[in-house]
Amino acid sequence: GQRDRDGGDSVSLASMPVPEDLTAIIDHYMHRLDEERRSLLSAAAVCGVAFSSGTLARVLELDSIRATEACDQLVREQRWITAPGARGAGDLREKPYSFRHALFREVLYERTAPSTRAELHRKVGAVLEEERAAGLTVTAAELAMHFERGRAPMAALRYYADGAETALLHLSPAECMSLTERALTLLDHAPACAERTSLEITLATLRGVSAFHVLGAGDETKIALQRACSLLADHPAHPMRDLVLHGLGFLLTVRGEFADALATADRAEALAS
Repeated sequence: GQRDRDGGDSVSLASMPVPEDLTAIIDHYMHRLDEERRSLLSAAAVCGVAFSSGTLARVLELDSIRATEACDQLVREQRWITAPGARGAGDLREKPYSFRHALFREVLYERTAPSTRAELHRKVGAVLEEERAAGLTVTAAELAMHFERGRAPMAALRYYADGAETALLHLSPAECMSLTERALTLLDHAPACAERTSLEITLATLRGVSAFHVLGAGDETKIALQRACSLLADHPAHPMRDLVLHGLGFLLTVRGEFADALATADRAEALAS
């Protein structure tokens, strides 16, 4: 993809300390940047290892031509970024760029003030939403990452749920488990409301179904489905109600917990009526 879709490079680099001498060199280069180019590169670092000039222009509210010219100037300096290739046929993105080395991007990212970084993540997320609506390929996981790091937990939860459901539909239960695990840790940061409860049901259901495929009829599968089932009283018409109740009933039967399976069947009948 053109961008760092899931933030994976940040996670791996975070566990590897950047050599101090290299950091000092990069810091030296950063001090020589004027404010406009530093802002451009900081926003690019938030976008990912790869980014487009059009995305940067919308994030920083710049004229697209000016943003492209600034990026091209940085390319000519042969230090920070490069233009790896032209757009493909039918690609609506503006000119693509990437950092010459992931460590350059990492240092720029870490040197950006946390509050500024969070604001940039929110802006990048909003711009990518628009690009996705326009038909560009932007994954739900990428949007969730930006809104999570932008301290917008409800938006992040919506996209984590979207991404997890897509992963399960594409027969990737392990990916679904990974996304739901991350999302469920965010719930405490979201305000208590009906939407949060509805998203929790969705996430717990998807986690239970994917856990059954990955781990079998173990406790993790049961805990996730029971968590979703326990919340149905507040959302009896939830779109995943039938999947929760059928999945939990089937699981309990497989586990030989017949009394609980019958109780789940009774609950399903009561909700249906």
